[in-house]
Amino acid sequence: MIEQAFQSFIQDRSTLTNPQGPPGTQGPQEERGAQRERSAPGTTVSSSRFLLKEISFFSPRLDERESQGDIVQIGPETYIRNVYYFIDRIKDAVRLRGDDEVKANLIQCLRGAAIEWYTDTLTNFEKEALRTGSITLWYDRLENKWKEPTAVAVKQVLSAKYTLEDAAADKKISPRTSIM
Repeated sequence: MIEQAFQSFIQDRSTLTNPQGPPGTQGPQEERGAQRERSAPGTTVSSSRFLLKEISFFSPRLDERESQGDIVQIGPETYIRNVYYFIDRIKDAVRLRGDDEVKANLIQCLRGAAIEWYTDTLTNFEKEALRTGSITLWYDRLENKWKEPTAVAVKQVLSAKYTLEDAAADKKISPRTSIM
């Protein structure tokens, strides 16, 4: 799947590296030093500096002693354990910043086991595809690596409980609890 996406990207890129406009006079030149921002349809590209906190840090195996839950606040930093929450944050950032800026900063959002996976497991070919291909490659690779195995999810659902006492105490139902 990644190889097909990468090949498609290479074909698309070859047409983008030497774009030619219609015959005639050349259009106006941009001012020296000005940056031209490109974004996908339906996105708004901000010119302010990208901040990692816009996505948060992805640490899928963050120590439970730090705090429990899929989203953990440690000091001023937010850590996400759940790959689907992290992918949603990436999608939000893409809508605000555009694919290129998010891809350029995404590696800095990986922590712990996630950065080890990126550094040690992915091949140079896969890393290049993530850097230069469609942002959807990131979604696919992250989900394939970090989604919870079905057996683990079923076990958690079967072992979780939500009692009448929890309801009386106005305890919220989380994705990891079931109604008893």
